[in-house]
Amino acid sequence: MLEEVKKTLMAGFGAVFLTRKKVEEITRKLVDEAKLSPEDAQRLTEELIATGERQWGEVENSFSKAMQRGLGTMQVASRSDVSELRDKIDTLEKRVSSLEGQKFG
Repeated sequence: MLEEVKKTLMAGFGAVFLTRKKVEEITRKLVDEAKLSPEDAQRLTEELIATGERQWGEVENSFSKAMQRGLGTMQVASRSDVSELRDKIDTLEKRVSSLEGQKFG
């Protein structure tokens, strides 16, 4: 019975989006309806939370990789590129300021 309930919940809700509170609410209801023992409900709660956390990590990883690929094709400046340009601008501003202060002729 526990496996059937777990499969139904995973298919129906998608473990990624189940919060601990929601999982506990669902399993408590199943215990109240005598469809699960309290021990099975606890085990199911722990399994669903662990599965959800693992799947969320996989979603984050996939999203991050997709963003990196997308940004790579868009020719967007990296953080280090922008930092390097700021340093060059600062250097040029100092040189221009120094040159403006010099007397010519």
